[in-house]
Amino acid sequence: MKKKILRFLLWFTGIFLLLIVLFTTVLYLNQDKIKSAVLTEVNRMLAEPVSIKQIDVSLRKFPYASLAFSEVFSAGANSRKGDTLIYAQQVYFEFNLWNVFSDDLSIHKISLENGTAHIIRPEKGTPNYQIWREDSTSSSSLFTLEEVSLENFKLFQYEGAINQTAAGFVSQLVFSGSFESENFSITNSSTLILDSLVVDNYVYLKSVNAKTAFTLAGNSTNFQFTNGILKLNNTEVDFAINIEPNGMAILASKNNLDLGDFQELAATQNWGVPKKIDFDGRANLTFKGVFEDHKEPDVEVAFSTSSTTLSGYNNASIK
Repeated sequence: MKKKILRFLLWFTGIFLLLIVLFTTVLYLNQDKIKSAVLTEVNRMLAEPVSIKQIDVSLRKFPYASLAFSEVFSAGANSRKGDTLIYAQQVYFEFNLWNVFSDDLSIHKISLENGTAHIIRPEKGTPNYQIWREDSTSSSSLFTLEEVSLENFKLFQYEGAINQTAAGFVSQLVFSGSFESENFSITNSSTLILDSLVVDNYVYLKSVNAKTAFTLAGNSTNFQFTNGILKLNNTEVDFAINIEPNGMAILASKNNLDLGDFQELAATQNWGVPKKIDFDGRANLTFKGVFEDHKEPDVEVAFSTSSTTLSGYNNASIK
């Protein structure tokens, strides 16, 4: 019996290695065709220059094959000297391995690794991420994207209409869904360190571990984040965000919030929570914020509880 299992394992391993050699050989024999097809499509779609140091075919994303771009850089739209929209050490355009044997090289996934991205939407003018041609969408497009992922990326984001910035480091971020230029709808999951979230010079968040999940829908000017979940350290909240050219609205809430976890988080932030008071129990918390162009932020916080204890200040206790 053991000999039969061993023979099967050896046979299976041999077939697997033979397929790998076959796929590798066919991939490299067709690398010029693959490079030409992808580069032609990328150039057709781009309205701004992108520099690439090296291009190779790769099986690093097995079972997908990919065209690997090294040292990819774009300064973005309306850029000036020193500007950066995106830099990535590696970008992988992934396609089905079996398609190497055919003329169908539809790109289903794009993976970006080890880089930096600056997403800037000024109060007036063109956002720096609008680097695509307006007529780049085509039913015969090589790109039938299902997923875009980032790994080990420094991120910076700026919304000029409300003077809002965010900065952080993403260890893993995945977008999946429909990536049409108009009326897109994609889902997200990410793990990151949020260095700062600042609106009109007020720091709302700083130096916090975060995880996110949400659905992002909209078009090139309006965005809606729905079904959002944000975990900050050990505190998890639900959120929704609506972003328009003249501002944004945020709704965040948490039912049955553990006040001990909240106090630990608040102690690291600039939220004005007294540090000499200990919180114990659970509560419901809602945050509403409207941030519009040239207006004072309209912020509302609602708090309710039926089983909370506050203690520690001059040995006082409130239940």
